[in-house]
Amino acid sequence: MKISRLFLGAFILIGAAQIASAATLCVKPGGGGGCFATIQAAINAAKPGDTIKPNAATYIEQIVIEKNLTLLGRNGVIIQAPGVLVPAGPTFAIVRVANAAKVTLEKLQIQGPGPSGCGSLHFGIKVEGGANVKIIDNQIRDIRDEPFSGCQNGNGIQVGRTAEGQVGTATIQNNTIEDYQKSGIVVDGIGSSATIQNNDITGAGPTAVIAQNGIQISRGAKGVLQKNKVSDHVYSPGTVSSTGVLLFEAGAGVDIKENDIDDNDVGVYGQTAADAEITKNTISGSTFDGIDLLVNSTNNAVKSNKVSGSGLDGIYIDVGSIDNQIKQNVLSNNTEHDAHDDNPPDANDWAANKCSTQSQPGLCG
Repeated sequence: MKISRLFLGAFILIGAAQIASAATLCVKPGGGGGCFATIQAAINAAKPGDTIKPNAATYIEQIVIEKNLTLLGRNGVIIQAPGVLVPAGPTFAIVRVANAAKVTLEKLQIQGPGPSGCGSLHFGIKVEGGANVKIIDNQIRDIRDEPFSGCQNGNGIQVGRTAEGQVGTATIQNNTIEDYQKSGIVVDGIGSSATIQNNDITGAGPTAVIAQNGIQISRGAKGVLQKNKVSDHVYSPGTVSSTGVLLFEAGAGVDIKENDIDDNDVGVYGQTAADAEITKNTISGSTFDGIDLLVNSTNNAVKSNKVSGSGLDGIYIDVGSIDNQIKQNVLSNNTEHDAHDDNPPDANDWAANKCSTQSQPGLCG
């Protein structure tokens, strides 16, 4: 018993020493007065656990964080992409967090555009190398080429990336993400995950330049998406779909709930989705369908959603997407059908849905 008390005392002393050693570092243009001249200089000097608080100003620089710290902004703290970007591997990012660092990014404005055409700026914030990042109350904008192009780069936030063998984890809350080129938030690859809550994610609106996605969970990644507003992702030629939320071969168990998803080509697009929960979302004004389950999407639960005003179907399920539950949804004023299932009867479990039109008997109560 005496030994355990001694150990407990040692742990308390060590914890107190760690708390006491944490410092707050200031940054202002030109430095002076004990402040660093750039955010990166403060990061380089910081010890794990420190907080960096820049003064309100525009900082034209790229940021790399590979240690545990907090970067805490305020109104008017802008991190602007410089005219010449330094790549990390094959990509360019304004803020990159790696090396398994635990980092908080809060109350910052992170903005592009890139310095030139195709491929000039890939990410506003990139989380990789096993890092775990809290991204809270930020404005992320203009993550795109200059001019806005049809190249497949320009994501506001990227967590993990299969193409580079990178994984990451993030909590993404209360951010405004707009004027990006390809996607607002992408969580990609086995081992990557994110909790995405209360964000306002706005695409370019109808555009013939590129097909956009608001939130993408893909290639084995997982996520919880709750109470986000996702709007204005429309590819005006209509040959492919922009999406509000894209599940592309996502990991099992993605949870999409209580989101407001308006004015996209497709509200929620599930391709080879499995065990997802799509519940209590409000989806309106889709150019094509409100909710799609396609390409062998199985064991998904689509429950208690309100889907209205779609140009085609409220909920559409293609051949081979089976063993899904579609229950207690309210489907109204969708142009072709409120409910459409191309599988044989009983391949999916439809129950207690309220519709005004339907593609075949048995889908709506």
